[in-house]
Amino acid sequence: MSDWNHSLFACFDHGFGNCLYGFCLPECATASARTTYDTSDCIFNCLCVNTVIGRNIIREGYGIEGTCMNDILVGWCCTPCAATQLLNETKTRGPVTAHAAADNQPWSSKLFGCMDDTSICLYTYFCPYCSNASARTKFDGSNWVLNCMCVTPGLVRNMVREAYGIEGSCMMDIIWSWCCATCSICQVAREVQMRGPINRSGPGAQKMV
Repeated sequence: MSDWNHSLFACFDHGFGNCLYGFCLPECATASARTTYDTSDCIFNCLCVNTVIGRNIIREGYGIEGTCMNDILVGWCCTPCAATQLLNETKTRGPVTAHAAADNQPWSSKLFGCMDDTSICLYTYFCPYCSNASARTKFDGSNWVLNCMCVTPGLVRNMVREAYGIEGSCMMDIIWSWCCATCSICQVAREVQMRGPINRSGPGAQKMV
């Protein structure tokens, strides 16, 4: 584990521009930081990645010391400073290299195949955000409480789909998660149950087990 290269309140480390961006448009700044970190789609990040989860993804990906609770408190209570810190940190460290499965694989089950696994279907129907959190936790070992509080179904679908190399796009991840949230969560949970977790052994690593 390493320390942050830029402290939370060192907003001017990379000049006035990052500071102004972080304070005026913190969610957009967080999206830009995640795009720098892992080359993910910036528009998708603007719509689906808040500062709390952006901080958690980047901190854990770089192997920086800290806790999920700290990510929540800093992301909620000091949002502009947290966003600026992420901009500065990703500018200093640069992108990570992720290793994923081959692209354009099909989903193992259909979007509307909810009854393929009745236990997942019932869990998702009665507590969709708990099911969504459980799917991501099984997928990458991340904190369940953080996932339940801060992670949207669209983000989990996108992370799972891209790490497994499944066909699709960021736009469809958003559309299915907004228009058919329960079915989308069920599909993602079934996929994770079938394929198993990814390996997070190194900074930014997402290698299939």
